Amino acid sequence: MGNGNLRPTITWSATASSWLVTAANVLIKNIITTISVDEVVSMFAVSAAGCTLDTVDFAEYGAKGATGQAIQFLLTTADADELTIKNCYHRQGTAANANQVWINLVGTSHTRILNNTIMITAKAATASICISGSTAVVDAEIVGNRINWLGDTITSVINCVTKSTGIVADNRVMGGAAVLLAGAIVGDAMQFSQNYVTNTAGTASGALAPAVDTVT
Repeated sequence: MGNGNLRPTITWSATASSWLVTAANVLIKNIITTISVDEVVSMFAVSAAGCTLDTVDFAEYGAKGATGQAIQFLLTTADADELTIKNCYHRQGTAANANQVWINLVGTSHTRILNNTIMITAKAATASICISGSTAVVDAEIVGNRINWLGDTITSVINCVTKSTGIVADNRVMGGAAVLLAGAIVGDAMQFSQNYVTNTAGTASGALAPAVDTVT
């Protein structure tokens, strides 16, 4: 219940704290999540099907996240099919000390990541990825997200490994200088449409990524 900052706030107070979703068909909706300790490893761990996170916002710890950082928002097992993450707003202005994979999908089927705003300064490393299918995802839908994933040497923002399938469309991705069109959005056998990427603040709009098709 509630609106804005009058919604319930859930605080992670230990680095190993994690909200475990082990029952099927759980809905978590309209809350604020935050941390009160540095380097929280993984805030949500989902291991059952049918979980939905709707308007589950993340508020940084201290000014621009400088007091402490979360490393990861959500990790799945392969049993977390039909996972939906939608309408969330996440912000953190200081990088964690460890590589950051903000949403890590591990072999899920029919995942939907829709209409989220994620503005994170991440650990400067090629292993830091905002939305990752680290084991092949099946029929995923990653659509309509606005992602500002900043950090030197970061090359990939949405990255689903070989044999991943599904739709990646209408995402707006901003990153540091190392984020290039060739690697910003990767999905092997996935279908792409109207995703835009830029690595330049203040002077340039996004370009289509991956490359424009030549269908005739």
